[in-house]
Amino acid sequence: MEFPTPIILLCSTTNLFLLCCKDNLSDRCNNHNFQPFHIREYDAQRDDNELENIIIQCEDELETNWYTCKKYRFTTERQTHVAQCGQKVIGFVCYDIDYDRRFGHIELLGISHQYRNHGYGRKLLQHALHMLKVNGMEQITIHVPTKNRIACSLYKSEGFEFSGRYASTGTILPILVKRFE
Repeated sequence: MEFPTPIILLCSTTNLFLLCCKDNLSDRCNNHNFQPFHIREYDAQRDDNELENIIIQCEDELETNWYTCKKYRFTTERQTHVAQCGQKVIGFVCYDIDYDRRFGHIELLGISHQYRNHGYGRKLLQHALHMLKVNGMEQITIHVPTKNRIACSLYKSEGFEFSGRYASTGTILPILVKRFE
């Protein structure tokens, strides 16, 4: 089933609001009323419980766990944004910016199982890419397990290309790279 493209209502450096057509993503937001899909900055006090649940659901695909995410990934050195449907956090994206080398790295992207395959992951990825480009990054990388075929397909459809391999904790992960012109 193909859905119409959401209409962007407001975009700032920290928030992206989307109003979806009634038959589109809003139907996935727990009811059939118009419901904004909102991307905003991560707030630990507000978001940790829901992010913990998402990460527990996604541990196999992300090859990480909540403890690792909380301690090393959701830090002030990294940019983390959450996707929210109504009052519910449904996903997140976490990325690094290296201003000196004009290099960005998408650390993690996760969507709650019940909200997958409806375009939310793509919108989060596009939001992160937009933020990285606005901040002057010329190259973006992501490491993704090859067994996560859906994620690999998403990244390739957004312009990422295979660029080599990366060894991490005994696992060799492919490196996907996107360059901005």
